Amino acid sequence: MRTIKFRGKRLDNGEWVYGFLTCYTEKVAAIQHWDKKGNLTGYGTDPESVGQWTGLVDKNGKEIFEGDVIKKGLYNPDTLKVEFLNGWFGVFNEGGTRLLQFTEECVEVIGNIHDNPELMEVE
Repeated sequence: MRTIKFRGKRLDNGEWVYGFLTCYTEKVAAIQHWDKKGNLTGYGTDPESVGQWTGLVDKNGKEIFEGDVIKKGLYNPDTLKVEFLNGWFGVFNEGGTRLLQFTEECVEVIGNIHDNPELMEVE
């Protein structure tokens, strides 16, 4: 069975929180998780920052989420944004065509569009 997990930046302190999405509106998204004591804890998060886990990890074992910026392969200098579109996680062009169906061995997460927007700036 596939684990479904989300992440989002907390509204109160900007830290990332991971868990399951319980509420989503234009102004707030709530992400909850079970803490170490077995208590259910929830946080309001910025809905713009919410992304679902792809179910994959990169070549270093880091989980890949929507909104992550990845570098593909050893010799490809391009940075690519992970998105969920038309029922697929991947990297897409402006027209919605999937350009890359990535595997763990060929990609590395180098940041995300929320903490590192400069990674997606075109020179």
